[in-house]
Amino acid sequence: MIKLLLCDGDWGSSVRCISWTLPVTVKHPEYFTRCVGAVLTVFIGPFIKHFMRYFRVIFLVLDAFRINSAYSIIGAQVAIDMRYGFTVTSIAAT
Repeated sequence: MIKLLLCDGDWGSSVRCISWTLPVTVKHPEYFTRCVGAVLTVFIGPFIKHFMRYFRVIFLVLDAFRINSAYSIIGAQVAIDMRYGFTVTSIAAT
C-alpha cells in the first residue's frame, strides 16, 4: 500500500502535466521502478496464488540455502576477525 501511495504522491502531478501537455520533470526517477513493481504485484498477485502450492517446496529449499549461506559467511567473518587459522575459520563457516 505504501508503494502505491508513493506512486500517487510522486507521479500524480506528472500525469496531470501529461494530460495538460506541459513539460514533465520527475525529481526521483527511481520511484518509477517501485511504482511499476507495486502495480505488477497488485495485478499479477492473484494469478501467482494459484501456483504457490507447487512452488512452496522450492521456495522453502531456496530460503534454507539463503539462510545457511548467510550464517556461514557471518561465522567465517567472525573467525577471520578474531584472527583464527584456516581450520577454525573453515569449521566456523560450516
